[in-house]
Amino acid sequence: MGDCIAARRGFSSDAGACWRSDAPPIRAWCEVAGGWLEARGGTVWMVVDGRADASLLRVQGRVVDLSVSSGRRPLVAMALAGATTRAVVVARFTPSSRLSRSSLRILGGGVEPHRSPWRVSWGDVDGDRREELLVGVVGRARFDPVERKRPFVYTWDGRRLVPKWLGSRLSRPFTDVVLGNADDAGPSDLVALEATRDGGLEVTIYAWKGFGFERRFAASCITAAASLGRSRDGRILLDADGQLSSVTVRDGRVLISQTESPMKRLLVLFSVVSLFLALPAPHTASPSPFPSGATPASSRRVRSRRHASRRASGRSRFDRDSPTSRTCSR
Repeated sequence: MGDCIAARRGFSSDAGACWRSDAPPIRAWCEVAGGWLEARGGTVWMVVDGRADASLLRVQGRVVDLSVSSGRRPLVAMALAGATTRAVVVARFTPSSRLSRSSLRILGGGVEPHRSPWRVSWGDVDGDRREELLVGVVGRARFDPVERKRPFVYTWDGRRLVPKWLGSRLSRPFTDVVLGNADDAGPSDLVALEATRDGGLEVTIYAWKGFGFERRFAASCITAAASLGRSRDGRILLDADGQLSSVTVRDGRVLISQTESPMKRLLVLFSVVSLFLALPAPHTASPSPFPSGATPASSRRVRSRRHASRRASGRSRFDRDSPTSRTCSR
């Protein structure tokens, strides 16, 4: 995956602390900066260790989604609401050793404002080592006059977004979409939450096939409200009713496995340390002058029996060993 990974708002348990807690942040992780690019209204901040360190850029309208590409000088795509000229802008992030001197400069953009973008996500869909931008929009298509969510894919030529694939729909209506690598190999996949006939949701994975996306895998039905995102280490995340899970593909199957939040791991570690500190200290016995298994009382009894036997024989140990103690018969 790239150096910079986008993270969808609402994934606070994986994203870390936020410098303001009144609303979920719209943020994207950038490895070269070691922090988050966070959007509040029309202002983009540099956030490190939960603290807003620098205001990088102010744009026209309100930022509704944010995505950062890979590389040492990554591109930052922003979907705007309330813009009058273009609904998606692309800026260049230039890092600095001092975060306050890092810069974010707009290079260009695209997508008409009436398209109403709500999602942006960078990824290399065709494997040419140049990242494309997925833009989720709400609008009409030429052969579909109904307002609905649609996935558009653009390339970046250095000044503007060039359409690569303007899909009118996927195999079924979808609620969320993101680019990511579900099998940890090859180009990026298009991962979508699609509606099922029984009113649930299904995680569906598409791969680029020359002129469009082809459906590859699908997971079991999800009945709770859900959304997609990408963690700072590149995993595809599923937030189903507040429960975070990772989405991967193994042996042709989509696996949805629950992940532990950093706070939960910290609580487990704290419990283990508390249990260790509550254990009694091991007792270290001092060396005993008595033989193994003997006690002071038993040793005294043994000595008393020895003295009694010697008195009964009429001789002491000195008497037995000294030649002067012998008597002569007359």
